[in-house]
Amino acid sequence: MAIKSEAVQAKQSAEAHGKLLALKQDMAETVATLENLKIQLSNTEKTEAEAQAMVSEAQQQLEMAKMDVETLNCERMKLGEYLSSVIFELEESRSQVNSLEEIVKNLQADKLAGEVDRNELVGKSGGGCWESEVEKLSSALEAAEIKYQEERIQNTVQMQSAYEQLERMKTDCGLREADQELVLKNLKTKIAELNGALVDKESGLQKLATMNKELNAEIEKAQVRQMDSELEAKLMKSITDIAELKADLMDKETELQGISAENEILKSEMEKKEAESHKSYEAVTAALESAKAAEQEATMRLGYVTEEAVRNGRRAARVADQLEAARAVNSEMEAELRRLRVQSHQWKKAAEAAAAVLTTGNQGRFMESRGPLDSGNNTAAGKLNSPFSDGSDEESPKKEKNMLRKIGGLWKKSPK
Repeated sequence: MAIKSEAVQAKQSAEAHGKLLALKQDMAETVATLENLKIQLSNTEKTEAEAQAMVSEAQQQLEMAKMDVETLNCERMKLGEYLSSVIFELEESRSQVNSLEEIVKNLQADKLAGEVDRNELVGKSGGGCWESEVEKLSSALEAAEIKYQEERIQNTVQMQSAYEQLERMKTDCGLREADQELVLKNLKTKIAELNGALVDKESGLQKLATMNKELNAEIEKAQVRQMDSELEAKLMKSITDIAELKADLMDKETELQGISAENEILKSEMEKKEAESHKSYEAVTAALESAKAAEQEATMRLGYVTEEAVRNGRRAARVADQLEAARAVNSEMEAELRRLRVQSHQWKKAAEAAAAVLTTGNQGRFMESRGPLDSGNNTAAGKLNSPFSDGSDEESPKKEKNMLRKIGGLWKKSPK
């Protein structure tokens, strides 16, 4: 019996020794696995640092894109101010042309009034003031037309340069947006790789947990068998090592949880940045479209103003032809015009007063009848300023007749 019990104890001790060797081997594998986990964690920290650097770079690029949007808005405001100033200058030029046409109209009225008494004025000399005034008006019309053409060419060149600058800004924004999208794609891929690494680490930790459970079960079995003191000491050491490993594993799990939380924060931040980038791109696109529409509208208005200037030039040419005919008639009226200088001066004052009354009377209708520049109807200003207009309004001819009657009365009252 004693021999059997000794054999059983020897067999149990051999089994316990084999289990200890297996435990040592498992512990060595666990230590190697922990070393690999440490290396992987260091690599993860490096990749996280790189990802944070890329995120900061993407933030800087977004800030630069915002600054570009602000500069585009400033350029758009400047372009609007410039277009308004151009329109104001064109309005001033048109008012000057209208005033010159009004003066020519008054001179034509003078010519018509002079033709009534032409038979009485034949054979007499005079008329130098007529010719000088006509020459002044012709030179003023030519100067106004030349100035208008120069301003139109200069404005066209400036608008073309502004359009080219907007196109360059648009291309630059497109390139920056493409770079930002590439950076975002790279960050997404790296985040996916980090998630894969985290999944692998979590699976490794689960394996280690199962191994620890198995080791604990084996240790409990070894304790139940009442081994010798040396075996118990080794088991206690193994228990302490396992406790340390558990503590290390808990630390690693907490670190992995922190890394997972940081990755989630990075994901949310990247999604926010991507949304902000998309919004900024839409804002830039809308600003460019509005600037392009404003430029097209200004180009159309300039075209209409150019056509109006061409028509005014043709009218001025017809007026010049009629003034040449008036010069031929005035050569026969020289003597009478010398005698009637005082009378012409009074009549001119009366004509200016009549023109002022007509202008103030028709100003309300002119403002009400103003429409878009591309309208096919003649404006009220064209009706007032054209020397050959029929005057479709019913009140304007009545006022003109009344003023002509007053002028005729002044003509009769003036000394002969």
